[in-house]
Amino acid sequence: MNKRKVVKISSTVLLIVVLLYVLKQEITDIIENKVIENTLGITDNKIINHEIKRLNIIIFLNPKEYRYYVKRADLNCQIKKYNNAINDLNKTHDLAENYAESYTFQGMIYDWIGKTDSAMIYYKISQKIYKQKLDKETDKVSRRDLMENVIYLQILQNDSLSSNIKDSLNNTIKDDDLALRIIGKSKNQIFIEKFEK
Repeated sequence: MNKRKVVKISSTVLLIVVLLYVLKQEITDIIENKVIENTLGITDNKIINHEIKRLNIIIFLNPKEYRYYVKRADLNCQIKKYNNAINDLNKTHDLAENYAESYTFQGMIYDWIGKTDSAMIYYKISQKIYKQKLDKETDKVSRRDLMENVIYLQILQNDSLSSNIKDSLNNTIKDDDLALRIIGKSKNQIFIEKFEK
């Protein structure tokens, strides 16, 4: 084979690879938008199962993208397939081990099904990740958001806020009233989540 043919074949293969990648992204975006659009406020199990099938396609195309596993876990929870949701969240932990929200979510699922001891394990893991992020964060707004998550998890664990968390919160935001509002919001979130299920 001469050099021209090799270059032409290589260029053609590269073009096909690029086109396939773009097509994969387009398909993923279209399906993801449909899933989001079709599941907002929906409680019909048939629709949710259909959207889970669509997510299966997205996950097949993007097996390393943790956010699709989280979305599928959310949909599985809506139809009370908690074991499927837990499996998806375990996959999320493998792909994004510092994604604290997935550990909180898994803890909540264990709470819903009455496995409090398991829930506490996941709440503590999540809280540890948030505290590590808090130690590294310098932006006041981001620190306040992280502190809210730490407090929320502390409340979920039915522990009173330790004095060092209160001090850290006060040093972070320098506003006792705001600190109380954050704690109050967390308690309201817990109330809504635990009693709407």
